[in-house]
Amino acid sequence: MGDKATLEGELQLNWSGGLNEKWRQTFEAAFDREFAIHVGLRQAASSALPAAGQTPTWDVLIGSAEQAGDLARGGLLARQEWSKLFGAPAQAVLFDGGSLAFAQQIVRPAYNTKRVPQGTAPASWEGLLEARWKGRLGVSSAVDVWADLSSSWGDQRASRFVAGLAAQQPLKGTPSELEQKLEDGAIDVLAAVDDRRLRAAKDRAAAVAAAEVQPLLLQSLTASPLPASAHPNAAILFAGFLITQEGQQLWQDYAGQSSIHVPGSPSQQLVQGKQYVLADPEFVLRDRPARAAKYAKTLGY
Repeated sequence: MGDKATLEGELQLNWSGGLNEKWRQTFEAAFDREFAIHVGLRQAASSALPAAGQTPTWDVLIGSAEQAGDLARGGLLARQEWSKLFGAPAQAVLFDGGSLAFAQQIVRPAYNTKRVPQGTAPASWEGLLEARWKGRLGVSSAVDVWADLSSSWGDQRASRFVAGLAAQQPLKGTPSELEQKLEDGAIDVLAAVDDRRLRAAKDRAAAVAAAEVQPLLLQSLTASPLPASAHPNAAILFAGFLITQEGQQLWQDYAGQSSIHVPGSPSQQLVQGKQYVLADPEFVLRDRPARAAKYAKTLGY
């Protein structure tokens, strides 16, 4: 497969959130080194899904399980032997082998440490519904987190909880907007924020910290190669690269995230002995879209 990938020469990446030039070069060098190949990594100009019968303009999606699920529903993925080819843990193989979960992000509430005294931050998800946070709480447009939480709680409990959030008269906006509001002290608590944003806030020495609640809410990051693309072998290799030892270390350096399914990884150590929620592929395909839409309506999005 490596020889075929080298012949293909390049790889068009549909990389959610973008990939700057420094990191593009870093990933390219590590990818080439891992498999002794020479493949240029390129950020795809468009992230649009291919129309029926058309060759995709990109080769592999690096994004969320939700995005990978959309590809699976559209019949755009194909089974790959991830465990045989790359030693991938069975739990990381999603959507009948069409996608590979190579890392998880952790989502928790966060609070402004200058406005919320130590020891008084929410100690549970339900703690967000306490009267003291009314009008001082941010609830972002990333309503998928509540759908994922419902995969453990059930729709009835999650619906009551989301209705309680709506009754808190929360400040609304995108995750980025509300994280900045939290740093500025315009809100005291942000109901849910991923660990990558918290890491960036810590790097800026912002007065923001995660509230330690359980269950931890995990969301998988996935690599999904399109078999009908122009560079299918390079796409499969790059997806597999992300689950290798070097790929895991590089993603940890890049995003501060790793796979809970890889023994000894930082994420695996973090969740050890703790309750956590990670929605399974069947839930993502079957129930998640409708629940996310319902919770968005409740919250006014």
